[in-house]
Amino acid sequence: MTTTPDQQPLTGRHIGETENALRAILDRLLAEADTSFHQWVLLNAVGTTEPALTPGHAVDRVAHGLKADPAVVRATLDGLLALGLLVVVDDHLQLTASGTARFEQIRAGVQAVTGRLYRDIPLADLVTARQVLETVTARANAELAATR
Repeated sequence: MTTTPDQQPLTGRHIGETENALRAILDRLLAEADTSFHQWVLLNAVGTTEPALTPGHAVDRVAHGLKADPAVVRATLDGLLALGLLVVVDDHLQLTASGTARFEQIRAGVQAVTGRLYRDIPLADLVTARQVLETVTARANAELAATR
């Protein structure tokens, strides 16, 4: 039985092409806000996580999620603190007024693009896609952990 391209299963190529296209859009939004990708991930983690993250937990979480060197993430965090976008209060990270403005600017851009990209995709399909990607991610993380 022959399959047409739209009947082929999801592959790493599909995931990679999607990730690359989305990253290119995000990179444009970040350039407009004079923010690096690692800075954005940290600002987003602080801006969306309850309860508030300690600096160490933020570094661990972002390094794990990005598969990045914790020293690089820590340097990025130190840079955000030096820029006055983040502050440590009672051992927890908080966005400053400038950090909140930057976070909200980028987040609004991401939400607008996401709305356009997802606009006519049925909710059930989006839920299924999320579940499949979460399963693949969990298995990939387990594979990485097993080979350390």
